Amino acid sequence: MKAVGLITEYNPLHNGHMLHLQKSLEMAGADVSVAVMSGNFVQRGEPAVTDKYTRARMAVDSGVNLVIELPIEFAMGSAEKFATGGILALQALGVTSVCFGSECGHIRRLSEIADVLASEPDKYQLALKKELKKGVSFPVARENAIAGLHIMDESELHEILSSPNNILAIEYIKAIKRNACTITPYTYKREGMAYNAVFEYPDEPDAEEDNQGGYLDYSTIDAGDDIYADDGTTLLASSEAIRKELRRYYHTIDTFSESEEEVSYEEMLAKTDEILDNILKFIPEAAVDIFKEALDKKMPVFKDDFNEIFNIKMRGLIKEASYNKKEAVALLCRYEGINPDLANRMINKYDRNYDIGDYIEAVKDKSNTYKAISRAIFRIILDIKTNKADDDIVIQEIDGAKVFDPDLNPSFLISDEEQINYLRILAMDDKGKEYLNQIKKTCPVPLITKTAGSEELIAADVYAADLYNLILWDIYGENMQNEFQKGIYIKGRGFTGSEASD
Repeated sequence: MKAVGLITEYNPLHNGHMLHLQKSLEMAGADVSVAVMSGNFVQRGEPAVTDKYTRARMAVDSGVNLVIELPIEFAMGSAEKFATGGILALQALGVTSVCFGSECGHIRRLSEIADVLASEPDKYQLALKKELKKGVSFPVARENAIAGLHIMDESELHEILSSPNNILAIEYIKAIKRNACTITPYTYKREGMAYNAVFEYPDEPDAEEDNQGGYLDYSTIDAGDDIYADDGTTLLASSEAIRKELRRYYHTIDTFSESEEEVSYEEMLAKTDEILDNILKFIPEAAVDIFKEALDKKMPVFKDDFNEIFNIKMRGLIKEASYNKKEAVALLCRYEGINPDLANRMINKYDRNYDIGDYIEAVKDKSNTYKAISRAIFRIILDIKTNKADDDIVIQEIDGAKVFDPDLNPSFLISDEEQINYLRILAMDDKGKEYLNQIKKTCPVPLITKTAGSEELIAADVYAADLYNLILWDIYGENMQNEFQKGIYIKGRGFTGSEASD
């Protein structure tokens, strides 16, 4: 069987993802699809809007053949680390191709840039150092250094590097090249809704611009937002737009319950039904019932639902530092994505009982963007520490030029020894099961179908799931099974083990 790989988040699954699946199978000439999907937390630095089992089940019931969980340290990594984890997982699974959308739509152009970033020729490295000495941001320095190699017209280069899905595409190709993977990349051109586009309403502000000064900040890149337009037959929208609608859905319910005015239940129901109908237009038909079931019991989850856990973590860290600011900064720098510049701001701006969203707004500046800080916060919550030795956790310098934000230069966080050490299966159909049987003897890492006996390998993922489940219990009273009780979802049969009746 020939497999095509999909590196995904499905946060949540929508019609655009089905277009991605269709194009991937067609372009690669594959007969089975393998999705490597983020678990309960996603690369943009927040919890997934619904749990990984719901999202994996939606995907398989909608046509994806096999869903594997991307380990948490990669799922919550920089764009480079996320891409590396996804590609290494697909390579281990014997997948021979990977397909992704991009604004560029030309694999050759993307590969030309990836070639430079993968090999880093001397001329490029020298130019990069000179640009950084000028005090420009890393993305600008990198673009200018590549431009000096004259691999393409500067305006074309700028257009490619100013688009987030192009940058992720380049990271996928770079990961293939750097790791000598036997995977062929394919891309197709995305059209329609702009990156992170949302539905517009007269009484709401526009979405925040991610482009700063004409250059896309690499730390704002998200991994899972497939952006499409209406193709004339199927309604397509961005994941961000759907998540915003979910916020409106629950805000409407909260407003109704807290209102001092006389608002009838029928009025509230009419409003929420209108919003839900708007959301469901963008969900694949096979996944609608699963989506609605989750909405009734355990969805959505947002970053501010973790306010209490974050404040407990921060207070514990400050106590561990004996309330010494310098020591607290050093302790923060143990966490991936946090350097002394960001750590200082986080300590200086921290106060008791902080709302995560408000705290990020207080901390962010030109060097530390909203999404970079959000990722840092959830690495603290999830206890994801850097793989650097303590002596290496300093403000990075290249020939005297300081690079303050590791997410702007994620290579500082990637170790040559970093590899995928296991693959955990979340969901599959009969074709996916057949593919697993085909590759299980040649897979170089454990394929985890039962958590018992794999505790050490998956400890970080178990911890992340436990915290997520704690929030579900706190908000919805939903007592989710833990990672040692949960089975694999098989299309047409439900969950294995104790959830076989689902």
